[in-house]
Amino acid sequence: MSDAPQQIGPYRLDAEIGRGGMGVVYRAIDTRLDRAVAIKALPEHLAEEPDRLARFEREARLLASLNHPNVAGIHGVEEHEGRRYLVLEFVDGQTLAERLDHGPLSVDEAIEFCAQIAAGVDAAHEAGVIHRDLKPGNIIITPDGMAKVLDFGLARADESSSSSSSMSMSPTLTSPAQHSPTSPGVIMGTAAYMSPEQARGRTVDRRTDIWSFGVILYECLTGANPFAGDTVSDSIGAILHKPIDLDRLPPGAPPRLRRTIERCLERDRRARWRDIGDVRLELLDADRAASEPAAAPARRAARAPWALAIVAMIIALAAGAMLALDRLGAPPERPIHLQLTPPEGWVFDYRNGPPALSPDGRHLAFVAHDESRTPHVFVRDLARPEARRIEGVRAGAYPFWSPDSRSLGFFDGRHLRRIDIGGGPPDTVCEAAGASGATWSRDGVIVFATGRGEGLSAVDASGGTPRLVTTLDRTTTEFWHASPWFLPDGERFFFSTRRGVGGVNGVSIGSLDGSAPRRVLDVDSNAVYVEPGFVLFWRDGALRAQRFDLDTESLVGDPVVVAPRTRYEPAEIVAMYSASPGGALAYHPGQSATAKSRLLLFDRAGAEIGQIGPDGNYYSPRLSHDGRFVAVDNSGVSNNGDIWIYGVDTTTAIRLTNDPADESRPVWSPDDTRIAFLSGRSGPDDVLAKRISNPAATETIASDPDHFLEPTDWSPDGAQLAINRTFQDFDDTGDIVLVTVATGEAAPFLESPFMAEDLRFSPDGAWCAYTSNETGRTEVYLQSMTDPRNRRVVSSAGGDAPRWRDDGRELFYRALDDMLMAVALPEGPEGAAGAPTPLFRLGGRFGAAGDFDIAGDGQTILINRPIYDEVTPPMSIVLNWMAEIERR
Repeated sequence: MSDAPQQIGPYRLDAEIGRGGMGVVYRAIDTRLDRAVAIKALPEHLAEEPDRLARFEREARLLASLNHPNVAGIHGVEEHEGRRYLVLEFVDGQTLAERLDHGPLSVDEAIEFCAQIAAGVDAAHEAGVIHRDLKPGNIIITPDGMAKVLDFGLARADESSSSSSSMSMSPTLTSPAQHSPTSPGVIMGTAAYMSPEQARGRTVDRRTDIWSFGVILYECLTGANPFAGDTVSDSIGAILHKPIDLDRLPPGAPPRLRRTIERCLERDRRARWRDIGDVRLELLDADRAASEPAAAPARRAARAPWALAIVAMIIALAAGAMLALDRLGAPPERPIHLQLTPPEGWVFDYRNGPPALSPDGRHLAFVAHDESRTPHVFVRDLARPEARRIEGVRAGAYPFWSPDSRSLGFFDGRHLRRIDIGGGPPDTVCEAAGASGATWSRDGVIVFATGRGEGLSAVDASGGTPRLVTTLDRTTTEFWHASPWFLPDGERFFFSTRRGVGGVNGVSIGSLDGSAPRRVLDVDSNAVYVEPGFVLFWRDGALRAQRFDLDTESLVGDPVVVAPRTRYEPAEIVAMYSASPGGALAYHPGQSATAKSRLLLFDRAGAEIGQIGPDGNYYSPRLSHDGRFVAVDNSGVSNNGDIWIYGVDTTTAIRLTNDPADESRPVWSPDDTRIAFLSGRSGPDDVLAKRISNPAATETIASDPDHFLEPTDWSPDGAQLAINRTFQDFDDTGDIVLVTVATGEAAPFLESPFMAEDLRFSPDGAWCAYTSNETGRTEVYLQSMTDPRNRRVVSSAGGDAPRWRDDGRELFYRALDDMLMAVALPEGPEGAAGAPTPLFRLGGRFGAAGDFDIAGDGQTILINRPIYDEVTPPMSIVLNWMAEIERR
């Protein structure tokens, strides 16, 4: 690095990691985001040709928009002292070329890696970019088994132009960083991946990448390049004329794989595959065909292999056992119990959905989090030892499968997403506020559950506008439908219902035609139907199975315990299990979740800096204006909530209320001498207040038997209290009223046919922030207290829970993906607002507006965080679980 600058813009160069015909590559540190990047110095002659440089920058911008887990991305272009540098994603791992130095890959490995490579190239082609230099040296295999295509930096836009310009500029003549360009055979090896049209200097299109891909696939299977020569001329001659020896493919290679390579390496590109996405599908189909059992021998002849397979299961990994079971085809006579652990450094996340077995029983999806507590979806091929994390998403929850087991659906923030497990980026199906489960029919319809207060919606799996297919039965106090599961006809589905006080939760059958649901089970659980006619559900700590008649929609016989200790999440009304039609069952063992949380303090970077009070069952914490105390509803001391006050820097603990009724939602007065709160003492919710110096005395501020009331903020002059007012029938509308504290007189501040709530006064009382869903998505608004026409949206792509800094120059809110956002108000609320800046993911107990608060100086964030299991037990997998029931 002696001739290299030490700093290029915000990037501090660390070490040279590669040198080739197209420039030098350095490892560098992005000092703004503290992440490693790769910096590629472009050749000086690029700057001397303005047309070439302009085209390069256009293509770099195009590639920068490419976001795919199998492509090493471009972050940008930097200029330093007259030279141009590419800023690339830094990918750790081993090149495929280095991997092939040790010999060919197994058929399974070759298919897995090449399917990922094809997915990355397919994404580039869809963006209008061809690579032109696809080779093993430009592919990295990461430590977790991900294939990433590199060096798109000088790829060509997919356009009809000749590539017959100087061959010295052709990226096909560069060499990987790990090989010297002067070493014998290296340039020849690179040239050996050129397509015939590229070797002749003719116009190229995306089919040139398909040829190169075919060469890579051949080399992965045989360990040899079919066109390698001693010189460049020898390699080009072989490309143009040498027969391709497909007999070198391993004996275990499926015939379909041979045909795939043949079509990739057609010299007449008109006969070649036209789309590498089709090539990837052929690879996956070849893999599936290879794993399908041959013609079944007599059942007696199948027993001997089963004995060996069962022994192998006892002593081998669960993955190997699952593969043996899948391929032998004959089920064991007794259930077989296996265990599965999460990846190292991760723990199973019980708050974001149960595991999901694919219908073919070959894959398992589950949610886990690391120390950051951000949930992510993993997919484990049960024939392989490692799980793969779904890339390209900010978070993930409630995974579910397509009927053909090729695609996985999940929730990501406020969106419903789907992804092809063979590779490719996730696609957005629709917006979905919240996550409470989904199911996918054989006809390509997804039924999904979102937040509380809504029925189930249906949407086409390819995307579209959702439509409601169930509605809440207000006469039975229903307020939530969740956990749908399609029945075999693809029209009807199970779903769970949650009811209010006095109601009984249960499972009903709904239909896509919107007809009235029919209740079939009275349980606090999700239900799963499995052929040949069982319904699985959770009750009293155990997972149970009972026969179910689809024609009459009725239970038959008595339930039988399948798993005596199955974990249950009461806040989500979901038991942690899944089942596949082939007789596999996956579940998390253990007791039900405990209702505990912790009041934690964080700085703006998301680093934990302290804890307030002991562990408890906390709701809706609020910091005092002076930052010395927090008021919170603690339901851990009694069955009903009471307001407690804890010192931030002391061990002070004051119980402000002590009543059998639930009391919650504390709000400090501006001088921190009183607290208003919600109480159910007199039946309907009332807003009361107490002085901290005299907690025995209580004053009533507001009462309304026809509405739910919730105090949100006290005006800076102490004269008014802002209150959310919603209807008792859970209608999705709400108003904001201002109540004069001294008289109890209520005056509407904002009335609309939408849900407006959570008003927060600016520190000077002249403005307020609140949320409204009038656009169809909840957003944060700023509005003058005296002129309702003077208002504007300050959130970006949705948000709720506004919080002010005490000088009025910054506003915080929670984005729809639970990210804490900060908006600068340089001239106060009346001035122009800055762009929202993400700080960190909140991870509150309920993922709700009341889970956090901000200190007045804007530097300390209080979050009510759930107490996670630091270590989770292995997941249990049971094969042929129905055999035990049939023996009873």
